[in-house]
Amino acid sequence: MPIYDYRCDGCGEIWEENHSMANSSKPCDAACPHCTTKGKVKKHIGGFPAMSVDTTMSADKKTDGMFSERMQQIQDKLPDQYKDNLNHGLSGKKWR
Repeated sequence: MPIYDYRCDGCGEIWEENHSMANSSKPCDAACPHCTTKGKVKKHIGGFPAMSVDTTMSADKKTDGMFSERMQQIQDKLPDQYKDNLNHGLSGKKWR
């Protein structure tokens, strides 16, 4: 069952309740469970869960330095005509 957030305009209290979709408006018709005021309960759009991303995660960090080591092994075996393309890739930045 979905979790819905409700807010009382009378006391400002916000709470969650589990209801089927068919009964999602039922608490709006009832009195606030905190201040018992009737007719002041409305559905509330709550915040969204926070997500964190490690933006510093590089290929070397993720592979414990193995990425640069493997790229060096590949570069050492490539013909000279391809080494510049490997170093500068699509972004124009070196892979190290």
